[in-house]
Amino acid sequence: MADPKYIEQKMIALEAKIDKLGETYRIYSLVDKKRFESLSEEQQKAVLLKELSKSSHKPASGILNLNLGFSYGDKDVLKGFDYGNVFIEAHIPYCLAIPNGYELEIFNKSPDESVLLTPLKVWTNKAMTNTEISDEIDFFAEDKVMYFRDSVTLTPAIPLNPKEGWAPNFTGTNLQRIKDREGVFRYTRMYIQLNHQVNKEDIDDKERCKKMLEDLHSKALNGVNKLIDAYRIRTNEEYISRLPKLSINMVYFLEIDEGIQLLSPNIETAIMNRSKQELDDIQNLLISGESPELYKLLLLDAENSSNNNDNALAIVQSFQALEIFLENFLILELINRKGYDEQDAISYLGKGENWKTKTRLKNVLNDATGYTLERKDKALWDRWCTSYDTVRNKVIHKGKEASAVEVKQSLICNKEVIDLIKQL
Repeated sequence: MADPKYIEQKMIALEAKIDKLGETYRIYSLVDKKRFESLSEEQQKAVLLKELSKSSHKPASGILNLNLGFSYGDKDVLKGFDYGNVFIEAHIPYCLAIPNGYELEIFNKSPDESVLLTPLKVWTNKAMTNTEISDEIDFFAEDKVMYFRDSVTLTPAIPLNPKEGWAPNFTGTNLQRIKDREGVFRYTRMYIQLNHQVNKEDIDDKERCKKMLEDLHSKALNGVNKLIDAYRIRTNEEYISRLPKLSINMVYFLEIDEGIQLLSPNIETAIMNRSKQELDDIQNLLISGESPELYKLLLLDAENSSNNNDNALAIVQSFQALEIFLENFLILELINRKGYDEQDAISYLGKGENWKTKTRLKNVLNDATGYTLERKDKALWDRWCTSYDTVRNKVIHKGKEASAVEVKQSLICNKEVIDLIKQL
């Protein structure tokens, strides 16, 4: 990595057409001031036009999924994988320290819903040197954790090469990164066997095949996450968390003798930069010294938790965001509209049942603004009450799982309530 070098920058602003749409945009570029000013006006223009020709205001492409059908010529390839009629091969980024081939069965009420998981530990190319590869020995003891006796660590070349990535490029044998969530030296290959009703027509029909693969992904993900939950509870390895999505690379239908290779790159053209308006807002927020409002951060956290399939945490964060927003809103309204001082407003919110969210959205909100959520939007009130009484109470008070659909609906509902209250 080269030594730090300060470059005096100059901001160039220009009006330009992007993507040949005929619409003119205001575009900015930070350039090396000394180098740029050494160019003639024509050269400056040529440089900017060349770089603009490689710019766009939207992604040029994106790839989510690629599915390729195949079948094994040798029908004995999957012989022995007879727990169910579907065989799935997937990968997870954590290395679960479970012996290769150790079968773990997940029982469900219906035999057709049971799953058999078989993990295998896989060394990556970083887990080797020019002369040695990591060991494949695989002992486990009765009541002790087993480690490899020897390991070799090769440090990266100095100065660091930034093109090798953000992390220093350590390699070696029999290594693991502490609390590794990215499978740097090892990850887990997972065989998943289960039963699922399927026929040839389901595979040949595009829409039916898509739905079938979604159902299989859901079953497999649920099974793997149950294993992850059990593993982390027993081992106390807190950094291992549930997966939002399972990286499945192959599904094979044993009875039909057909399979599908799945590639889910989930990639698109890279963002060059956020807009100047967003950058200015970020700078102003930093200059002000104020932290973003907590409820807004919690709403973002809830979305992230939901996307990561951590539904219980998403519900907690979403309702907490609403409750924090509502309390601060009511305190300000009682002060500004009703003449309360801050302490009186806080005391009023704790009086009787005024601490309850439902009461605050009815009686307290009415006292502070003259409106209730129910009178302002009856449909939204009914949806919110359903979410509060069923999803929230199921998760927070009963410790039960909520479905992804229930969680998404609750998150949307809480945001809509916040947005409506802002308008009162």
